[in-house]
Amino acid sequence: MRSLGTGDDQTEEWLEILRGGSLHGVESRLLESRSSLGSWWLVAERLRPVVGAIAARKATGTLSPLAAQLAAERLARGLVRLSDALPVHPTMARCLIGSATGDADIVEAALAEICLREAGWHTFAAVPATDYEGLDEVVESHDFRLVVLTASAALEDGNELAGQAANIAAVCARKDVAAVFCGAGSWPEQAAPARVVHSFEAFHAAALELLPKDLMQ
Repeated sequence: MRSLGTGDDQTEEWLEILRGGSLHGVESRLLESRSSLGSWWLVAERLRPVVGAIAARKATGTLSPLAAQLAAERLARGLVRLSDALPVHPTMARCLIGSATGDADIVEAALAEICLREAGWHTFAAVPATDYEGLDEVVESHDFRLVVLTASAALEDGNELAGQAANIAAVCARKDVAAVFCGAGSWPEQAAPARVVHSFEAFHAAALELLPKDLMQ
């Protein structure tokens, strides 16, 4: 069985699969990687160079904007389909996952969601980016226990992300709901009481730690 490595060869292999356009091929490769590595957060970490390569080739013109968008969409859709297939009991704690406002990327959120599902969260996705006005009411009406926002490397405005993080963290604090900001974007180093994580290892650990123990039976 092949394993997803970290070198240029593995990145090129993934780019070929994504350019091929076969969703079945993408899902098969993802499942092979999960079997080899043993956890979805490890697969997510190994996919970071692939996501970066798509963005870099789009920036240099090696990959057209349309081709880059299609490659990202194939990867995100494969992840979401596999995420939806993971068994999660309907009584498990609910999590809202979305991308930062202004972020057109859909892959970071898909990577985070499959990690959350594996950890036992019942996820509800608001992707691509949306306006989070009215979050108070949505958190209460859906009984969310965690709010996760992702940001891709394309979001380099640290002040903008710091403002978004502060607003979301404040809402979650008022509702006594945990919040985590993750991804390769320029999140602030701290957004207390929310958490800021930059690796999927740290994100996985937070997802497990924040899972309400009273709902884990």
